Amino acid sequence: MFEEVMRETEARGASLPSDMLEAAKAVGLRKVLMLRYLDLQNAVWPLGFFMKSCSLIRNRMLADPAFLFKVGTEIVIDTCCATFAEVQKRGKDFWAEFELYVADILVGLVVNVALVSLLAPYARIGRASTSNGFLGRMSRVYGALPSSVFEAERPGCRFSVQQRIGTYFL
Repeated sequence: MFEEVMRETEARGASLPSDMLEAAKAVGLRKVLMLRYLDLQNAVWPLGFFMKSCSLIRNRMLADPAFLFKVGTEIVIDTCCATFAEVQKRGKDFWAEFELYVADILVGLVVNVALVSLLAPYARIGRASTSNGFLGRMSRVYGALPSSVFEAERPGCRFSVQQRIGTYFL
């Protein structure tokens, strides 16, 4: 299994991040995740850079390749609606109070990215902790939660309402 991962990675002239390499050695790596990562890491800048250096974006893009499209769509819709509302509300004073509009747009940008990121599924790489200490137990509880509030159930993997609520607050 690990040899196959390394062969495919070397054939593409790429490299895997350390957590993916460890997972490939220990429990194996799902082929779809590995191939998706190898494709996305060679994407144009800045996506390729973020895939290599930011696990938050990488894990969400591996689980949902349309993640950045969803974030971008949310930002565009919110910005257009906010601009329309600000122009209507401020009228002739819009340009005089432009810095307030820009501040509102920037806050909206941060909130939109946070909201979409919190609700987006993410790929879990590696295995759950086997530690019996407090952090190990918390890691297992965390590992039993769905990756997002709306993650679909699949054979052998069901989530309770409490787990979904816990995911929302986590």
